[in-house]
Amino acid sequence: MFANIENVTIHAPAAGHNYCHDPTIVRFQGQFWAAWQGGPENREGGNAQAIWAATSTDFRSWSAPFPIAEPTSKHVLFAPVLWVWGEQLCLTYLDNKHDPAQSTEAKIRWGPLILRHWDGRQWSEAKCIADPDEAQGVPAAASVVNKPIVVRKSGAEIGERLILPLQYINDDSVVRDCAALLSDDGGRTFRVSERVPTCGYRLFEPSVIELPGGRLAMYMRAVDDDFIWCSCSDDGGEHWHEAERTRLLNPGKTAVCALSGGGYLMCYNDLLHTEPGASGPIARRRNLTAAVSEDGLTFQPDCYIDTESNGFGISYPDMCEHEGRVYAITSRRNDPSVHRPNMARGHVLEKV
Repeated sequence: MFANIENVTIHAPAAGHNYCHDPTIVRFQGQFWAAWQGGPENREGGNAQAIWAATSTDFRSWSAPFPIAEPTSKHVLFAPVLWVWGEQLCLTYLDNKHDPAQSTEAKIRWGPLILRHWDGRQWSEAKCIADPDEAQGVPAAASVVNKPIVVRKSGAEIGERLILPLQYINDDSVVRDCAALLSDDGGRTFRVSERVPTCGYRLFEPSVIELPGGRLAMYMRAVDDDFIWCSCSDDGGEHWHEAERTRLLNPGKTAVCALSGGGYLMCYNDLLHTEPGASGPIARRRNLTAAVSEDGLTFQPDCYIDTESNGFGISYPDMCEHEGRVYAITSRRNDPSVHRPNMARGHVLEKV
């Protein structure tokens, strides 16, 4: 069982930085890295919406935020994911085509998935690893919102396969598709798996884990359905079974990971215990929950996280593990009247 032993503010709204959403967390070379999509305007796709980061050695005191990826003209950046592969700190994000001078908020419509590496001094040049493609016959952007996994793969160049949980999105047409982005040559080249069969539902924001025995499970959010959905693969992510609805209710993004000591941890908003009839992100994105599983398929809610943030729209979790503790990050508003999230919160979970 886990307990939420500490909550901290990683980023608070400030002059010139009043938007902060879809955060990510990782431990690399003796310090924590947090990153998020952010900018001065409290709206999605505002002027100078970039990928921002902060660092900390102890998870309590954080540096001032600094940009690690900035958009070109008529583009805004979305959905950063930080992850460690071997000795490298990696960053993926969506380079979405949108003119921030427009008064309307940005819609995710068209753009590639970008990969960059940190060498200890600077970030590498941007590399496209997944082009935009069609989703249900409509042009769609390619992005990732959860960490990849690495599995053993016989025949692969370095004996392992990198698997990124990929989504295709077009907000205008409200289309969604999920797949896996695969690399068997150490990240030099990537290819897209078969799309996840959905029996008519539009699934997005996937998270992937390797199950005991080598099968994969992908957990996803659905449009117009509050349940978490799951699809499994028996061949390393090449093909996927038709997605099925789980018993877990979640109106937002789900993050799931394998624990180093065995078992799995899922972080999500527990809609089951939200007041009946609640609507909107403030009322529904609450009860941030850690759920545990031995097999990666049956999860049992274990503890609530940062209940003091209920009523502020806490959501979009990401996690990393360090020395037996789980460190999570979420976004929320500093005031319920604020339109979009403008804070990053950190959470420490410990086994009890």
